[in-house]
Amino acid sequence: DYIVFDKPYDCRLDGESEEATVERAARHADPKLDKIRFCHQLDYATSGVLVLGRSKQACKVASQCFQLRTAVKYYLAIGHGHCDR
Repeated sequence: DYIVFDKPYDCRLDGESEEATVERAARHADPKLDKIRFCHQLDYATSGVLVLGRSKQACKVASQCFQLRTAVKYYLAIGHGHCDR
């Protein structure tokens, strides 16, 4: 019922430009996909897991999990160099 993407930090969700988008990747992964339904959003400059619903009902269920904060999320920060503290 879902398509899950590992979205890079510089990838748009959709749009008409020539650059790669999640929408184009989803259509490439499943050419039979009739409508792209984003269950939540990630900013252009944010990388992470992005969930798309294959149906309106699936998208509604996943969206509610994010809205009600029942979806469990983990964050990982990667640094380079050293910190004086």
